[in-house]
Amino acid sequence: MFDYANKAYFFSYNPSSRMKTNIVNVLHTADFLASKVEYDVHVGLGGNTQPKVQKTQSSTGKRVNS
Repeated sequence: MFDYANKAYFFSYNPSSRMKTNIVNVLHTADFLASKVEYDVHVGLGGNTQPKVQKTQSSTGKRVNS
């Protein structure tokens, strides 16, 4: 998420404030591909693709669907 405290860093055109390597991009891509492969394997094995409905407790103590 965007945080205004980091705005000077993200929108700085100063070369010294830029990332020195592309490891962040490599790790982001690797994480994305790993989650995609895991999801595809899960679906391929007959896994449920519908999101779970989380149940919470109301202030009265009764369980309600959120």
